[in-house]
Amino acid sequence: MAAGAVAQAAQQVPGDEAMQQSASLRVLDAADETVRAQLMELLRAGRSIVLDHGLWRRSDRDEWKKTVRAVGGRPLLVYLPASKEVLLRRLAARNQRRDANALTVTPEALDDFFARFEPPTADEDAVTYNGDVEVIRSVVR
Repeated sequence: MAAGAVAQAAQQVPGDEAMQQSASLRVLDAADETVRAQLMELLRAGRSIVLDHGLWRRSDRDEWKKTVRAVGGRPLLVYLPASKEVLLRRLAARNQRRDANALTVTPEALDDFFARFEPPTADEDAVTYNGDVEVIRSVVR
């Protein structure tokens, strides 16, 4: 489910802000479960999958890794570090677009994301992408 659809669904719920937030969380949870079920089905079928997901908190990353392992997959966490300044420049350009993948993110929302993000630690065996695709290829061979 696209993030825009989530925002639209939340806006359609009448009532106060708490009710809208609750409705948004239910929509997000349902979307996560749909993605999880599809991921498991594809992994069971022997497919390689890329899950493009924020995974801001370590506990979230750990849960997705458990899901992958439960169906015989091998998780690989790829960390794409970017400074706040770089992200602000990218968002300024993206916020001008109006397509389905152009969810507007304000500088204040980015501050919130940074406050909640837990960078991967050494024991998570994350591969840090530095622009060299060979770094990733060497790990998945």
